[in-house]
Amino acid sequence: MTRPPYGIVIGILSQVNLDWTPIRDEITAIFGKIETESQVIPFTSDYYAGEMGGPLHKQWLGIIPHEYKTQLSIYKYESGAIENRYKVDGNRQFNIDPGILFPHNLLLLSTKNYAHRIPISAQIFAEVELIRKKSRWEPLQWTYPDYKTSEFIQFANDFRNVVIKLFD
Repeated sequence: MTRPPYGIVIGILSQVNLDWTPIRDEITAIFGKIETESQVIPFTSDYYAGEMGGPLHKQWLGIIPHEYKTQLSIYKYESGAIENRYKVDGNRQFNIDPGILFPHNLLLLSTKNYAHRIPISAQIFAEVELIRKKSRWEPLQWTYPDYKTSEFIQFANDFRNVVIKLFD
């Protein structure tokens, strides 16, 4: 069986002053080698401020997995376990969101169920966040604002090129 043509996208959100080194080391050990990464950008929503404080910033990592999982939900379970190891007083210090970048779309994995999300395992849901049309990424009505930024789109283009080259 041929490997599926996808890469893992990991979004990391945290306070500006936190050291990401241990998180990046764990992500690399669990998921695979970081092939590309986005710029670090300010996270402008206050959605996580009550739990994580602020100011917050975000970065995406593009990873080619050590091993390709047939059950994509495993990536969400593993990222949640990393988040839990770094909790302080019950609050997350890092929000780690995995997604799957295919040549023609980006899926995000979530523990939250909404009408546009598809259950893929116990308490894990997938949603198409971006689709590729006419050589560009297009958002959908529910696409998160940070996935519409020029920084993310540049990252997605760069990582898509890596993914495609690996599977030619």
